This record gives sequence, C-alpha cells and structure tokens, in this order.
Amino acid sequence: RPPPHPKLPRRPQPRAVLHGGTFRQLLRGSVTLEGAGNEGAVERANDENIAELADNVARSAEVVGNPAALAECDAEFHVLVAKASQNRVLQLAREPAAQLFYPTTEMIVGRVAEGAPRLVEAHRHLLDAIKRRDREAGVLWTRRHLQDWRRGFEKIASLDRSVEHMYMEHAQAARRR
Repeated sequence: RPPPHPKLPRRPQPRAVLHGGTFRQLLRGSVTLEGAGNEGAVERANDENIAELADNVARSAEVVGNPAALAECDAEFHVLVAKASQNRVLQLAREPAAQLFYPTTEMIVGRVAEGAPRLVEAHRHLLDAIKRRDREAGVLWTRRHLQDWRRGFEKIASLDRSVEHMYMEHAQAARRR
C-alpha cells in the first residue's frame, strides 16, 4: 500500500470510529450504502457476479439452522452485491459498517424464529431482481430486508446501545448456556 499523500489529513481508523456505534446508526448508514450497492448490482452485475450470489443463496438455505454460519453467509452476500455493483468506491465505503453486520445478524437469526427464513427469502428476491435487471424489485426487497433486520433487532435489543457491547453480552450469555 502506498504511503498516505502528505497533503491528506490523517483520519481515525474505521474500527475506532465504529466503536460504540449503535444499531440505529448502523441502519441509517446501511440504508444508503446497501441501497446504492443493490441498485448498482441490478444495473451492472455480470454472469460471474450472479453465479457467486446464487451459490451464496444456496449455501445460506443449507445453514438456516446455524446462526453463525448463516450470519457469515449474510455478510458475504452483501459483499458480493457490492462487488456486483462494479463500484470500488462503494465497496470501500461500506466495509467499516459491514463489520457490524455479522454480530447483529447472528443475534437476530439465533433468537428470532422467523429471522433466518426471512433473510434467505429476501436474498432470493434480491438475486432475482439482479438477474432480471428489475430496479423496482431491487429497491423494494432492499427496503423489506432492512426493515426485517431492524424489526428483528428491536425484538432482542435496543437500537440505541452499542452493537459491540450487546454482542459481547450475547456471546457471554451463549457461553453460559
């Protein structure tokens, strides 16, 4: 990696900025970033992108009963959608916030009965919209998917507490079980 340009200000590392970030903040950023990624994927995904997304959706359906594996597939799905947008700046912009997708998704699908099946259903619809180049369906299913994510999180935790702290509590409780 080249050294930073001497005229550019030094910035805090993304992880430090996200420390203490709430689900509400994560959701607000995701509406913009994931929405743009999905719209870009609908417009510009190629056959290889679609094949990668289809493989991910198939693997997700196979692990629907395993919250950690499904959360991993979910995080990968969103990386693949951003890749399919063919927009490297967007891919880079969403990376820091995406670090919090896994913990929130794992908590939801592990504790909300309808969480896992709805996640896989949304991904199937998003993939279908990308395949058909259907912008309207892509926007609709992005919105539904984000609404489901929020509703699932509201059932298990506060939107206004640090995601990191809630995930640590979740992990500690899981170890005690």
